[in-house]
Amino acid sequence: MATRRGAHCTYDHGAQFIDLKKDEDNPWKETLKIEEQGKLWFSSSQSDYIVFPKGMTQFPKSLASTMNVKLNEKVIRIDMHDSFYVLTTEQGATYHTKELFITCPLPQSLSLLKDSQIPYPIELDEIRYASALVGLLEIQTNDKRLYSINHLQNVSDEIHAISNQWSKGVSQNLAFTVTMQPAWSEKYFAQEESETQLKILTAFQNALTPISSRDSYIISCSQLKKWRYSQPLQTHSSAFVAVTENIYLLGDAFGYGGIKGAIHSAYSVPLYE
Repeated sequence: MATRRGAHCTYDHGAQFIDLKKDEDNPWKETLKIEEQGKLWFSSSQSDYIVFPKGMTQFPKSLASTMNVKLNEKVIRIDMHDSFYVLTTEQGATYHTKELFITCPLPQSLSLLKDSQIPYPIELDEIRYASALVGLLEIQTNDKRLYSINHLQNVSDEIHAISNQWSKGVSQNLAFTVTMQPAWSEKYFAQEESETQLKILTAFQNALTPISSRDSYIISCSQLKKWRYSQPLQTHSSAFVAVTENIYLLGDAFGYGGIKGAIHSAYSVPLYE
């Protein structure tokens, strides 16, 4: 989850919502207070789409509010010392723990295990992630039809999704997050950013043509965000994997993926006093 706050607009540029199926009994819904903290964006016949007024990062920040969280420290090695695992960071800091839960994108988790010479099931190497290029667009218009857009999915061969940050209540002005398709993102991931931004703007304008003419709005600013590990292209059948007695791999690469899959993965790991 990621939220970008600019001078005039605010954007979620990772996950856009939590999809709560109406016929699905998730015991963690009440525990995590998802609906209490969030609000309904829109509904379909099968799901309610929950967002957070201060951006999607409001949700994980609330979960971490009582924890001692270290930011901007990359763990580069795991060693065993007596009965503890010792984590060493790029800055040279060390942390000791008896249990370790690794939740970052699986390729990064496996890289850490390799560097630490900790073996893991070889089939995990087969799980690949899609990249995502994301355009953040601020729109100036008097055309009310653009304000009525919520979330458009699989818009074209180029655009995976268009999400209205104003209708979510996240942005004070009309703004759209435009997430490009995985194949398109991979193709242009290393391209010069200004050229990529122009391509995203053109694709966005083409997508809006059936809704509003190009001369009815002005795209006044654009930013580009890059996700190297946006979503797993396939997932492991188990909800988590224990690579040692007390080191667990979990997250969106396990079970059924996505935010809810990551939550389910976390709730599946056995905890001991």
